[in-house]
Amino acid sequence: MEHIDEKLLALRNERNAENKSIAGQENAEQDEQKIDIYADFIKLNGKLVPTTEMSLFGNKVKIRMPKIFQLMPPEVAALKYPSERRPNPIYTDESTSVNLAFNYTENLVDDTEMSDFQEAMVEVIKNVQPAAEFLDEGVLEIEQKLYGYLEFISPAIDGTIYNLIYLVSFEDRALLCTFNCLEEDMEIWRMVAKAMMDSLRINIKENGGVNG
Repeated sequence: MEHIDEKLLALRNERNAENKSIAGQENAEQDEQKIDIYADFIKLNGKLVPTTEMSLFGNKVKIRMPKIFQLMPPEVAALKYPSERRPNPIYTDESTSVNLAFNYTENLVDDTEMSDFQEAMVEVIKNVQPAAEFLDEGVLEIEQKLYGYLEFISPAIDGTIYNLIYLVSFEDRALLCTFNCLEEDMEIWRMVAKAMMDSLRINIKENGGVNG
């Protein structure tokens, strides 16, 4: 009986070691995929692309992005975002199919309410787009500031769209930062989008610090 127990223990230890090895490989692969958006260049679809930092809303909001992004022309924005309450500003690439948009809403939200606001936004998306497929959602803390996020794929007229939305309290109102691209380009852009969103900083002080 003792001999059998020893064999079982050895087999269990071997399986645990294999599981740890697999987990380690998965973590290593995720780390390799991470994009250093603060570097001067990032690799995008096999090419080196320069990055830049953009200042918004009176220099109180900053975010890093590839330099291929430019402000979307008003006539294009009117077509892609027909509502008069369209986001502003909207950045886009040359194809205008990869977009980064900012919507400074009238919703009163502070950091203590971010979790509830994020959950409410999830319900809104599910109600408005019942066919949306959620990939991830939750609340992150970055430099003592809370950011809600929603990641999902939604149907559209011109195909399925990958969406990543960050929600943050900016001067006690909700700021929505939305990245989207065609689902077919998701593999190229997903990690870049997350890196851009993670670089979003609110209420920048003159000395470069962040006022949470």
